[in-house]
Amino acid sequence: GRFKLWSPTALLLLLLVVPPAVSAQAPRVIKLKPADATLSAEFSSLYTIRELADRRVLVVDGRDYAFTVGDFATGKAAPVSRMGSGPGEYRSISALIAVGGDSTLLVDSRNRRWLLLAGSEVVATVAPNTPAIVAARIGERGADRSGHLLAQLTGGEMPGDKLGRLDSLYVAIINRETGKADTVARMRPIDRRILSATPNADGTPHITVGMTTLSVPEHVTMFPDGWIAIARLDPFRIDWRKPNGQWIRGAPIAVPTVKLDDKEKRAYLSRMYTKTAPPDPSVRDPWPAIVPPFYGLSSILFLAPEGNLLVSRFPSSEHPEPRYDLIDRRGALIGEFSLLKNEQVVGFGAKSIYVTATDDDGIQRLQRHPWP
Repeated sequence: GRFKLWSPTALLLLLLVVPPAVSAQAPRVIKLKPADATLSAEFSSLYTIRELADRRVLVVDGRDYAFTVGDFATGKAAPVSRMGSGPGEYRSISALIAVGGDSTLLVDSRNRRWLLLAGSEVVATVAPNTPAIVAARIGERGADRSGHLLAQLTGGEMPGDKLGRLDSLYVAIINRETGKADTVARMRPIDRRILSATPNADGTPHITVGMTTLSVPEHVTMFPDGWIAIARLDPFRIDWRKPNGQWIRGAPIAVPTVKLDDKEKRAYLSRMYTKTAPPDPSVRDPWPAIVPPFYGLSSILFLAPEGNLLVSRFPSSEHPEPRYDLIDRRGALIGEFSLLKNEQVVGFGAKSIYVTATDDDGIQRLQRHPWP
């Protein structure tokens, strides 16, 4: 509570002008400008960034478990912290969450605690018994500038749910100071099915549960101004919650429906099994009827400038390249773009979009592009 919360200047980056009367027209194809800076530092599996006020970036490499700060002025990246369980150290990084100004929460799920950063310096280690950490249960998905944390909880983590049901995900807004939680929405989780049910030696059932092939959950994120966005399924849409609690139900988003035929099944398995021969689709039954509209990974929602939301679309046999939909706070699809097959969006800054590019040797570099 010692760190001053930051109120950013309004971002005057007019990307699109879509009058309400024509909001149903075809979305604009966004053309990204060439990168204006690239880090020479090499990464293996970069999955999230956090731009600081001086335009340096906090960078998390998931494969190498490295946490660094990149400086585009020099092209280099320097360590911020190291792996461990001591003060200021981490064992895993689930998320980097902006909490105002240059303050950032690093969510360390394996140590079940947070690191608090001011700029690129770790200034505090927040203990696991802190009320907000206990309430969030390592489900942190975002924060605002008013002291609230957004968390995603499963049924078994809800107060009073003694059965541990997994048929719903719950969206909770948590007071970061007191830990008081307010459940505001439910979401659909990943579909699961029983793979086997056999008796244990004592007669109790031993049940093995697996994920249904190509199943994706619904996703949620929070913007610094307190708006919450939920990516919904069946139909694909974005629901918005204003800071005053009012909900805006988004209209169905008209993206192409791709039937999950044998060609699509084989294309999906080929993407999953890059180093070995993919199995026959018949061994992965059941399959859904269509390709999901967005990815199942947690990093598929990006906070774009002007309060818009960028959603990572699921690839298909016809479009294996990364594609993205830009959606405004009415829930309208206002823009779309694609990248090269070896590129991926990892985040936004005030005036930039950050993209990784992977070469033939598997080495990634971080590029900064001006946002239109």
